Amino acid sequence: MKAVGFYSPQPIASESSLVDLELPTPTPGPRDLRVRVRAISVNPVDYKVRHRTTPPPAKPGCWAGTSRASSDAVGATVALFKPGDEVFYAGVINRPGRTANFI
Repeated sequence: MKAVGFYSPQPIASESSLVDLELPTPTPGPRDLRVRVRAISVNPVDYKVRHRTTPPPAKPGCWAGTSRASSDAVGATVALFKPGDEVFYAGVINRPGRTANFI
């Protein structure tokens, strides 16, 4: 899947501050939804995290942020959602964010 991420905090004017990535499409865990992202927004928290955080070695950072999306697949124990449901993802810092085709 296509994504936008970063490997180190840099000024936004730097050519490598944001990079286009090709990542594996995530597989939902037992209690997760995989969602297909249709629209995103960037807010001041996204900028601050990207500007001040260094992701783990060899793993690009992707913002948390907010997404408008629909569920694409559900984990084995998910009961309240099904593929195709409209969802809103507000993100968390410790999981990949919404700057990708799927989250």
